[in-house]
Amino acid sequence: MKPRWPAFGPATDGSVGARATTGILFVFLSLSVACNVLLAWKAISWHRIALAGARPAARRPPVLGVGTAFPQIVGKHLDGSAAAIRYGDANLPTVIYVLSPHCVWCSRNRVNLGALIKQGGGKFHLLCLSVTGDGLREYAERNHISGPNVDLVFDVSPGVLSDYQLTATPQTIVVSPEGKVLKVWQGAYQTDSQREIERFLGVQLPGTIAEEARPSKAM
Repeated sequence: MKPRWPAFGPATDGSVGARATTGILFVFLSLSVACNVLLAWKAISWHRIALAGARPAARRPPVLGVGTAFPQIVGKHLDGSAAAIRYGDANLPTVIYVLSPHCVWCSRNRVNLGALIKQGGGKFHLLCLSVTGDGLREYAERNHISGPNVDLVFDVSPGVLSDYQLTATPQTIVVSPEGKVLKVWQGAYQTDSQREIERFLGVQLPGTIAEEARPSKAM
């Protein structure tokens, strides 16, 4: 008698179909979650880009050179009155001499500044810009910084001084009536710079004063 083996036909209790349906639902659910995560990540990325674009770009200070647009200098005169320098008023270039009453090289360059004050009439307007008001009145009186063609200004915005590199003294800047930089000289007038300034401004300069000897210490 041949043994009868059990027949394995289609399941009739629905367990396999239920598992298949669950697997398919799980796959769709996983894909849905992944899509939502991707969309959220993209939304955050675009939001960050939009915020970055909305922020103002960092302002870079201009390089002070020939052709640079120079700002209007606003500050105070020694008598406390407001000063606002306009470059085109007399249709002459403006020579801006940046100084400090406590600067050693400004002291050694004072005779050259005196020559600019005396010889500038009809050639240029001289603006003496002090980076500080401390001791300025005494310094101005001692060096005769005054005249019909001379302005002495202090209390200028620290932002202007730093942005346009006006904190180093002495410094000489020539600005056209249109407000553009024509020439820049750093430091006291010595040899090459002295000759160049003489030619450019049509003046005669005596040169810097030799360093004064310091008193020796007592033994």
